[in-house]
Amino acid sequence: MKNTLLVVLLLLYSSAFIYSQVKEEEMVVNGLGLPENQDAENIYNRGVSFYKQKMFEDAIRSFDKAIQLKPNFDKAISNRGSIRYEAQDYKGALADFDAALAINPNNESALFGRANTYISTNNAEKAIIDLNNYIKLNANNSLGYYYRGTAKFSINNFEEALKDFDKSIELKSDFDYAFNDRASTKMKMQNIQGAISDYSKAVLLNPYFVIAYNNLGSAKMKNGDIKGAIEAYDNALKIDSKYYIALNNRGNAKYESGDYEGALKDFLEVVKIKDDYYFAYCNISSVKFKMKDYNGSIDASSKAIKLNPNYGAAYLNRGTAKEMVRDQIGACDDWDKAFKLGMSQAKNYLSECVQK
Repeated sequence: MKNTLLVVLLLLYSSAFIYSQVKEEEMVVNGLGLPENQDAENIYNRGVSFYKQKMFEDAIRSFDKAIQLKPNFDKAISNRGSIRYEAQDYKGALADFDAALAINPNNESALFGRANTYISTNNAEKAIIDLNNYIKLNANNSLGYYYRGTAKFSINNFEEALKDFDKSIELKSDFDYAFNDRASTKMKMQNIQGAISDYSKAVLLNPYFVIAYNNLGSAKMKNGDIKGAIEAYDNALKIDSKYYIALNNRGNAKYESGDYEGALKDFLEVVKIKDDYYFAYCNISSVKFKMKDYNGSIDASSKAIKLNPNYGAAYLNRGTAKEMVRDQIGACDDWDKAFKLGMSQAKNYLSECVQK
């Protein structure tokens, strides 16, 4: 049975790179004893207040006005970039972070924000450069190491990612996300017991960490503990009954345990929640094949193929089911397609087609 992705690397995108309000003692004072650019500072502080209230459009307008009054106001420019980042306007966010750093290369907020934007746009190498610089300025902040770890993970540099997650946890011993992502790194490095330990720590620190429960279940499946895996998926679903990934994974675990009725029930619930989740339709096909409902298996595989015409596992399943209803030509066509899509298992079936 084709499993879905088991390990989820969670990126915790935080608004931590928003500056807090400017303190009066930080303002430049002019010769009359009054703060220079007072209007810009006051408008800036209003923008920060709007941001904290999630009044983002008002915050943007305030930062725009502050920047008009004080064009080199790197903090305002950086904060505007942070709002654009949260709105997924990554192009606008990068432009603001670049501008802020052109004014002040040591603006920690802008370095951190630009790094996160690079991570979100799949540019891990540039993110790592910014995070290197951020860590030089802020060596005791666990978030810098954490995000650098996620960037390294994304380019499969697992050994270095592990070091960063280790450091992040050293600096913040209750960092649940770092434990989750370190566990995912250990999974990639085939340290299954270490992963189980870290996922367990993550849910101990945060009993509502639904993704960590799902990941714990998948690690236990990898370790052959089907009962423990189902228990972990159950815990995830108690928190979020609509979390279809955990529901699909629990169905996989039930399938492996021989509970085909239970597996089918889970997979059918998945497609009620997310009707375009082709993995689940392929899994329904596998269950129905085991239950000798070959036409039902064909139908489910066809639904998966309709949703993703390049999903080789669905062609493999459908071909096997077609063989059982004596549609040998259709079976061979599907196996051929599966093989072309990278399903090496189909080669064994294709040998039968050549012989016949």
